[in-house]
Amino acid sequence: MVPCEKKADCGEHIDRISDLPSNVIDVILQHLPIHEQLKTSILSRKWRYMWASVSTFKFVNNFFEKCNHLVCPQTSNIITEVLFVHNGPVLEFTLHIPLNYPIKMECLSKWILFLSRKGIKHLELVNQQAHPYQTPSHIFSCGDLTYLYLCNFKLSIIPNFYGFKSLVCLYLFKIIFESGELESLMSGSPLLVVLTISYCPGVEHINVSSPILKNLNIESDEVIKSICLKQAQNLTNLTLWTNRRGDNFEGGWVSDLLKGMQKIERLDLGGNYIKSNNKAVWPQVSFKEFGCNESCFSRLQIVNITVKTAYKNALNLIRFVLAKSSSLKILTFNVGFGLNQSGVPILLSTSRDLLRMRRASPTAVVKFFYDGFIE
Repeated sequence: MVPCEKKADCGEHIDRISDLPSNVIDVILQHLPIHEQLKTSILSRKWRYMWASVSTFKFVNNFFEKCNHLVCPQTSNIITEVLFVHNGPVLEFTLHIPLNYPIKMECLSKWILFLSRKGIKHLELVNQQAHPYQTPSHIFSCGDLTYLYLCNFKLSIIPNFYGFKSLVCLYLFKIIFESGELESLMSGSPLLVVLTISYCPGVEHINVSSPILKNLNIESDEVIKSICLKQAQNLTNLTLWTNRRGDNFEGGWVSDLLKGMQKIERLDLGGNYIKSNNKAVWPQVSFKEFGCNESCFSRLQIVNITVKTAYKNALNLIRFVLAKSSSLKILTFNVGFGLNQSGVPILLSTSRDLLRMRRASPTAVVKFFYDGFIE
């Protein structure tokens, strides 16, 4: 009798990933951190250069943490080698420069030059160093960009730059501009849909001429003196926020700006963009006599209003918004000053005023918050 041989179960050793279509493998690799992508090169001969066709590279905190045993030049050399071995288009590139890993300008410039020749569309550069970096001039050769995110850089536009003609989303954080540079950058981006300008020092006037702009977010330490939205009739989301007052601020442009928004759906207004009744406070915009046509705010759905001391003028704006916004879903009112026990009547009075205001939308919800009591 021939002994029965036990059949080996090799199912768990079958390589099911290597035979997947190359585009599927690329998607899988794109979801891995860069150091994990590189490790796949030792799996087999077939996988040796598989990572080199991935179109997305992200050099962020987890990458630099893995390199914490290396000196800074060695880390930069790794990034250079990874990029230069790549044999296909690079559509997305993200670089977060950590506080403890300074990168030489010549390396950054070399990488951006390489990307400009690889059809880069999505570029995110975040500088976490204490001082801003100079933006590499080769960035203006990235003509296919649709998404640009810059943080903590000095931006100097090169001569004969005619704009990012394909740019859809532009995010600028802590960017230092030379005079007129911001306007030049935006005027050359006719397809801009999302624009965020956050805490960029020295920016006083903003002129936007993109006809399809939908989202505008402006946050600053001081109030912007003027915003002009030329042909921006399609704006649906607006955020205006500031921490401090500015000198020689004329607030009339804020009410004029709001009156011209026929398609606005979300409004976030806060800081010192609403006038205080206190004579000692710089005169910001007042909404007591705020008028506009019947279609104004007809599409508005979400409103967030935050003030410190100008709560009475904010109530005038809220009264107007509630009366005009037939599509309104929720309005949130944040009062940012502290009150002692004697201030309780103010809160009660404000709550009653909010409840009594006429509402064009039968489903509108109003939420009222304050920052607490002072002992």
